[in-house]
Amino acid sequence: MSEINTPEEIKNKIKVLRFKHTKAPRDMAVCNELAFLSYLVGDGKSAEKYWRKILELGNDDPYVHANLGTVLCESGKLSEAQKHYLVALKKIPTDITLHNNLAALLCDTNRHDEAETYHRKALELQPNDPQNLYHLAALLINRQKLEEAEQLLRKITQIDPKFIESFIFLARLLADTQRPDEALQTYKQAISLNTQNASLYHEIGFYLHRLGKYEEARSNYNKAIYYFPHEAIYFYDLGNTLVALKLYEEAETNYRKTLQLNPKCYNAAYHLGQLHLLRGSLHTAIEHFSSVIHQAPKHYLAYNYLATIYLKLPQPQTQNAIQLLQIACELQPDFEPARKNLAFAQRLKEQED
Repeated sequence: MSEINTPEEIKNKIKVLRFKHTKAPRDMAVCNELAFLSYLVGDGKSAEKYWRKILELGNDDPYVHANLGTVLCESGKLSEAQKHYLVALKKIPTDITLHNNLAALLCDTNRHDEAETYHRKALELQPNDPQNLYHLAALLINRQKLEEAEQLLRKITQIDPKFIESFIFLARLLADTQRPDEALQTYKQAISLNTQNASLYHEIGFYLHRLGKYEEARSNYNKAIYYFPHEAIYFYDLGNTLVALKLYEEAETNYRKTLQLNPKCYNAAYHLGQLHLLRGSLHTAIEHFSSVIHQAPKHYLAYNYLATIYLKLPQPQTQNAIQLLQIACELQPDFEPARKNLAFAQRLKEQED
């Protein structure tokens, strides 16, 4: 296949090949090139059609089966994709990519035992390949085989010290197994490999927040925002850390920025409601909690907060508060604050009547 560089060149080449295909519909070389180029431009449906055509013409090439399996996987036809992968594997049993692709398919269908078998086979074929080690480690973590997963991840860091994903997965594993010092050290190694990785700074910040190291978390969140200031979750999580530091005005600024970037982040509106309630801005708090309920009708905490505000107004809206608290209790029957507030509101209503 001739070298083509730009998407526009690929599309023009596809037009030429389609014309050739109309003149020679049994030309398998044309079909194969059409399939590859269609796949490159994201046209999986056409790629599937042309690779199927090659098989219909009697060419049982294992790589055609493998490529067709990949396209079928991406379109959700997993059962048929598996059949084509298995046909290909019979003819090229040492193909690493095939083993890993089939393992990934089996994972997607929750057949983890079989998936592990194929990942291990790939590893047998290339024992020191970082990608093979990484694929198996990821599956083992999912299956809670953490000790072996850790060994594989550490092996990757020795074989390929620039494989950043292995450091990230190892840090997460260490964090989940309650080894914070080792986890943080491993995160630092990951950062040293990519000092401008915003998502990694965010992940470290989130972990530091969990550890109660709020100032360090704040620093990492700010670095994440510096390198990528368009991600709502970075501002939201920074807001949570600032609340923990009792820096409420800065927290409010970050929650507002979160909503600018993602108006559907109702949790940011919820926290804004809490902050305004804290400072006594009841009507603004009402607006935020009402927004939460509109977007998340099962958010029982918002119902409870909104009801308590109605009871605190200069002219209490007791009946509205009762209705909101009844909903909160229906959504979460064991939520004691809502039950107590409902009893109080009902007593208050009796006094008013």
